[in-house]
Amino acid sequence: MAPNPTQRIYIFDQPRTCSMLLQRLLSQHPQLGHVFHPFSASAMYGKDRIHLLLRSRDPSTDAHQDKLANDAGMNGLTYASSESDLKSKVEAIEREGKIVCLKDHLICLMRQDLLVSRGESWSGEDNPVRRFSEEFLLSIRHPIFLIRHPGLMIRCFWESQQDIFKLRSDDDMFVALTTLRWTSILHDWYRNHGIDPIVIDAYDIVYNTTKVMETVCAAVGIDPEGVKYEWPAQDRVDWSEGRMAKTFLWKLQCSTGVQREDGSAGRDEFDLESQTERWEAEWGHEVSLQLRHRVEEELPIYERMKSRALRF
Repeated sequence: MAPNPTQRIYIFDQPRTCSMLLQRLLSQHPQLGHVFHPFSASAMYGKDRIHLLLRSRDPSTDAHQDKLANDAGMNGLTYASSESDLKSKVEAIEREGKIVCLKDHLICLMRQDLLVSRGESWSGEDNPVRRFSEEFLLSIRHPIFLIRHPGLMIRCFWESQQDIFKLRSDDDMFVALTTLRWTSILHDWYRNHGIDPIVIDAYDIVYNTTKVMETVCAAVGIDPEGVKYEWPAQDRVDWSEGRMAKTFLWKLQCSTGVQREDGSAGRDEFDLESQTERWEAEWGHEVSLQLRHRVEEELPIYERMKSRALRF
């Protein structure tokens, strides 16, 4: 079967937007070939890692980040080498006649000047991505953008990252990892180039799972029967991805399907006042105010993107 690059899919996300759950639902689909986080290692551990660009206000945090990179043994990894590896993987998948399905955190893809300026330097027209040519970006005919209520996304990332990254809540790196600004920028770039992206709220991946997957499958032209809603749990002793996976993925890896919490976990029930009080009790006054400020900064972007999202 001849490859069909016009069907390429790219899941663009930020941490804690249920992207791994979406990828898990699609992971066994026989029509798809997956490339998972092609630039994450370069961005987080490599020679040009983002943390060298967005240094912390606390020197001990910078030292910890440098140690993480040294311990990972990926200091020499570059964006160019990751790009070459990605190209080889895409070609191999398409030779098999499968549709390429890529996934990565947007912070790992954006241009350096945009990261530094928090997106203010984007003209509204130029390519905002660091390594991809316009030709490659436009070959992604099915860009999928994931969003999540910032109160849930920011709290969840803050909680998860403390044992790994040890970022401060006012660090530029923390802001870059918890903003939907990159989502908004690349989404608009695609619309300006005649491609209407699919936008999915993480809430719907969890609470309207079947409807989301049927809609996505219809939009990208794949059989909905290939989606797997159940899977075997993975024992912790079998985890080979290391500390990062154990911290960020343990709930998914221990699960046998979509885990749904009570309604208090929903986007529409989120109350910033009560949540700020909870954050203060758990992490102190200063952190609670900084997290609240981050949520308030992100809410207008989230509401704008939510207006573009699939509705059920």
